[in-house]
Amino acid sequence: CRHKQKRFQFFLCHHKAGVGAFVRLLKMRLVSSGRVRHEVFVDTDNLQNLTSLFNTVAHETGTLVVVASHEIFTRPWCIGEMCTAKANNIPTIVVGMPDYSEPSDELIDKLGEVVSDLDSVYRDTSGMTLTNLQETLRWVRSLPRIDMPKGALSLENVDDLVHHLVCGKASGRLLSAYE
Repeated sequence: CRHKQKRFQFFLCHHKAGVGAFVRLLKMRLVSSGRVRHEVFVDTDNLQNLTSLFNTVAHETGTLVVVASHEIFTRPWCIGEMCTAKANNIPTIVVGMPDYSEPSDELIDKLGEVVSDLDSVYRDTSGMTLTNLQETLRWVRSLPRIDMPKGALSLENVDDLVHHLVCGKASGRLLSAYE
């Protein structure tokens, strides 16, 4: 039985203002690694139609990589991407940037108030309710996570992350709750 290959080996979920430049570098290093056989999704490169975003996660993504900065849970589309991955059993890993902290119970409980345009994401999307989005944030806390080091990020750290993503293990310079 042959499984259909996903168009995107990795989908890089992120908050542009928080980590847009880092995500651009990560994509470049993934593509140039020689180990990525399919495309790497970054919304600024690949998004043709915002309404197809969740479909891309659900049906065309091999692994969702949540590049998690402090602002990630303020973006309704990012939360929607994570919710879609959870609902469709898409393997997901969190890359914790130096300013990242897991979603607190308080944030989860007040999600509808904290993210003002949240209903714009789930209003017309089947299966996505405030309750599903809150459950998704609880799920995120249980996901494998690689923490990027505090302070200046080096190319060596980015390449370690690439190695971890494509090979399933870090070389030891990155802190990982994955192994």
